[in-house]
Amino acid sequence: MNLALGQPNDTRADDGVDPGVLGYIFDDHSPVRGDRVTVPSSQGPDTLPSIPRFDATTPPPPPGVVRSQMIAGPDMSSRAAKSLLLGLRRQLVVQAAVFGGFGVLLVVFGAFMAASDDSSSSVLIYGCALLVLTPALPFFAYRRIIAVWARFAPAGTPMSSEFSFDRLTLTAGPTTNSVHASAITGVAHLGTMFVVRTRQFATPAMVFPEELVPPAVGADLLARYAM
Repeated sequence: MNLALGQPNDTRADDGVDPGVLGYIFDDHSPVRGDRVTVPSSQGPDTLPSIPRFDATTPPPPPGVVRSQMIAGPDMSSRAAKSLLLGLRRQLVVQAAVFGGFGVLLVVFGAFMAASDDSSSSVLIYGCALLVLTPALPFFAYRRIIAVWARFAPAGTPMSSEFSFDRLTLTAGPTTNSVHASAITGVAHLGTMFVVRTRQFATPAMVFPEELVPPAVGADLLARYAM
């Protein structure tokens, strides 16, 4: 086989070499002259194999299921606390009335007993303490809810929701809460949250941020379970 340096791609068919399979390349900058390389045959595939996509999106939900996603912001815990307190206002009023009434009874009983016996001063102290703590009940409840949600969904936590006709699911980070439709007792749109009341002892209420509830889903929930 005769090759000229000035013709790097000059291969002859009568030498028994298929030009489409094997050729010789002479690189003036290579320390070795005549590096041998394999050239793809013309009969080979003309496309590269598919490369897996690492940015593939989440597969679409099955029919009848609606999913939403978001990232929790730094104000998520305070938003949840405000909405839950709005939903608990009746219970808080009842608790305040019970505590306040009991405090008034202690004060009256202590004052009555103090007129005849000085040893009843402790009853007066307890009654006054209950009266002072009664207005602080909403504040304590607010701080408690903030602390719980700060652990449940701190800032930067990925959150998602899934709604179907018979089940509601809320996921925050590694924690998932789900409730069957038969256990739902009411749904209310309070503040910037949808509050779902349930019969479940472990999860008496679920709070969905507005961002995770599409308008059509929210309207349907309120129509079916309005409190």
